[in-house]
Amino acid sequence: MEKGFEKLRERRDEGREEASEGVKYPPHIKEKLDNALAKIVVAKDDEARIAAMNGYRTEMDSAKEQFELVEFGEERIHRFELEALAGIAKEIYEMKVKQGKDLMGQTKEDLLEFLRNLIDIKDNQVIKLHLYSIGLKSVPVSVNSLLYLKILNVNNNDIEKVENISELPNLELLSMVNNNIRELDANDFPKSLKHLDMKGCPVKDGAQFLKDICIRCSGIFIMH
Repeated sequence: MEKGFEKLRERRDEGREEASEGVKYPPHIKEKLDNALAKIVVAKDDEARIAAMNGYRTEMDSAKEQFELVEFGEERIHRFELEALAGIAKEIYEMKVKQGKDLMGQTKEDLLEFLRNLIDIKDNQVIKLHLYSIGLKSVPVSVNSLLYLKILNVNNNDIEKVENISELPNLELLSMVNNNIRELDANDFPKSLKHLDMKGCPVKDGAQFLKDICIRCSGIFIMH
């Protein structure tokens, strides 16, 4: 039993390192793994500890399944990316319902199909997402799970706050032209960012933000 117990410990420690990096897994999967790890730490006896480790092993197996390739139209992408896109479609659908917009019979599934026209896929990875001019009040939460995303365009919306992008480890270009953003915090942006365009946004104290963002990231930042 001790040998098997030791293997579980090793797997736990390897998983802790992967989960803490925030790169290998999307945020919602990372949270599940971290919660499973926490149960191991607080276990009060061997029986509870073994049960917690088995629970963590189950979560690890489930996390790996999220990287399987699935069909999306004529393309193939990772399962977690398809789930993220479905989440984005759901958020847009619910936003339109809340705003009383005429959906003209559209369903969440229709919006997911529509999203196929708003993304670019390379090497089975979603690398570009264009959500411009659709009345967004905020960047959809599910965007944060598109780990390979390099370009995000949310121009000409009604976004008031920068959120739901800080966990994107590969985002390089963010265009937020003509939104209603007034206050900015450099910590809300991923460190990978190289180009930010916020022309037309009524930003307050843009000069201080530029100083902060240049410290956090290395790129070109356009505010006017």
